[in-house]
Amino acid sequence: MPKSNVTIQDELPSIIRRLRQPACTDPRFATIESIGTHRLEFVPRVHETWKQLHYRALDELLNMEKAFRSPSIGHFPREFAQFLRYLMAVWRRVNDAIAWSMLGESHVIRRFCHRKRRPALLEANPRSIRRVLDDLNADPLTVAIWNDATSCLDVGDVTSRSLSGKPNGILEVKEGNVNNKIADLLYSDGDLESKVPQIEAFATTHGQSGMKQLERTLRQEQRAAQTMQILQHDRGIDPITGEEMIVHETMIPDDSYDGTLANIIDRSGKGPVLECIDRCLWVFIDRDGAKGWHDLVGAFSAAVFRHSPAIQKWVRERCQTDLLRPVVPLDANLFEPASLPILLRAFEPEIIRDVLLGSLKRRILLYFDWLEVTLQPFAMLVSGNGGSCPVVR
Repeated sequence: MPKSNVTIQDELPSIIRRLRQPACTDPRFATIESIGTHRLEFVPRVHETWKQLHYRALDELLNMEKAFRSPSIGHFPREFAQFLRYLMAVWRRVNDAIAWSMLGESHVIRRFCHRKRRPALLEANPRSIRRVLDDLNADPLTVAIWNDATSCLDVGDVTSRSLSGKPNGILEVKEGNVNNKIADLLYSDGDLESKVPQIEAFATTHGQSGMKQLERTLRQEQRAAQTMQILQHDRGIDPITGEEMIVHETMIPDDSYDGTLANIIDRSGKGPVLECIDRCLWVFIDRDGAKGWHDLVGAFSAAVFRHSPAIQKWVRERCQTDLLRPVVPLDANLFEPASLPILLRAFEPEIIRDVLLGSLKRRILLYFDWLEVTLQPFAMLVSGNGGSCPVVR
């Protein structure tokens, strides 16, 4: 993807549109039926868009890591370094959006996501990874991404989805003599019990450090196998908890607050807005840039408490404060790796840009009312009408 002098603020809406419509606006791909008819043209077009965006994100992430290693970084204000780290989170979420599009379901992402601290890509064998990516992505019917460059994929080095017979699933990328010997041990015919003589010879040759590397590789292989077992068969051993799990398909259709929230954002241009969605999610928007975070939380809390003294009592008893807790800005989605990236949510791309990098950053505050959720079953029994309460505007 060619570089330009366009800023991320200017470019982000276009990136979001490409993530949502990776095959562009070609009329052949306007409906599910027409996509099925033109599937041979559709899949390579989608894959090419994902590859371009992924490589662009990799370049940006690596360049920013290099900037942090430059001697001149110490001459810049601390806020500049913080902004660079924030931009890295934005680019990781671009990769997360690709991962969600490749893998599809939230329960799949949760199996991959162990909330690990992200490694420095410059220290994670970038040249070898890039060679593997280039080899896989040369095939139009295959798309592969670097897991460490996401914030949500913690199993394996590369995730590949192929319709042509190329490697498909979670891949480990290893280099060096010791790793080559380990690969020979693991992937040759026979189980480990039948390879005891070879393992003993490996231990004699490579010592304790070689055996530790073998153990790490075995753990990685086990986690990858457990994850793929669940993804393919909807049951298996959870690699995070070690417990057996079964994935059940719900018959309740998914619902979203995105449309309601988008409407609230539109109305906030005329002044501060407070609203309660579905009796439990409080939303407060104040575009006044002169107000700091503490001022916004204070105004949000006071407005909610005026409408619901019960919430104020609940918060006082449990948090010993007169401020709502926890209050979360909408842009905190950047740092929630297992959640659907905000780049894929049903807001206008320019709104998302403003939430992450513009006038709405840390201006949209959310509070989930656990008191209402706790009392809702009782309210349904008493009232017989579902415990409904009015929307507050």
